[in-house]
Amino acid sequence: MQPNDKRDLESAISIMGLTDSSRILERTDRFIRLLQEWNGRINLISRQDVSRLMGRHILESMGLITAVDFPTGSHVVDIGTGAGFPGVPLAIVRPDLQITLIESKRKKSLFLQKVVQELGLDNVQIVLGRVEDVGSDIDQVDFVISRAVTHLATLCDWSLPLFENRSGILIAMKGMDVQKELTDLKEQYPSLVPDIIPFHPFPDQPDIRAGQLIQIQCNADWT
Repeated sequence: MQPNDKRDLESAISIMGLTDSSRILERTDRFIRLLQEWNGRINLISRQDVSRLMGRHILESMGLITAVDFPTGSHVVDIGTGAGFPGVPLAIVRPDLQITLIESKRKKSLFLQKVVQELGLDNVQIVLGRVEDVGSDIDQVDFVISRAVTHLATLCDWSLPLFENRSGILIAMKGMDVQKELTDLKEQYPSLVPDIIPFHPFPDQPDIRAGQLIQIQCNADWT
């Protein structure tokens, strides 16, 4: 971890009100090293994002806890996690959460398995497959989170089996231009009323983009 990245992370830890800074710093540093090691082989993140990994990916993911109330012990499912965003940084700062990472590409799932092993993330499990195929096998889901994976209506389609017979919350991390997706969502699911939450958790960090969280309360009966 570069010195400026360490300073940025220490500042974010303070803003988030977290106390176990040494553990967070150590695990994040190991995560960054693994990302850099594997990125040349399986293209986990774009080359232009390598130099801004801390702000663009890690802090943006950790910042979820500043906007969303995840009760202790919640089961959080990260759809299309890719290189582990936002699920892995969330697991690092909230070890009390049970986090399931769903990834359809085998090479990326192998990377995630290495991350879980090397970082000792006992609160994380990895499911290899498309959420459409594996979602119904995942039990007791409280939250579904997703970052830059697909349109909102499709994300709702994918999330439905995860909330079978129980209520839960879907949280989509989006940019500022999301109106077309909201319009399409309303046409497909007219009963849904999304909450739109401004999201810019650490505005002093230039690499973190201002965006929006689309939060949807849902259950097996939404239509």
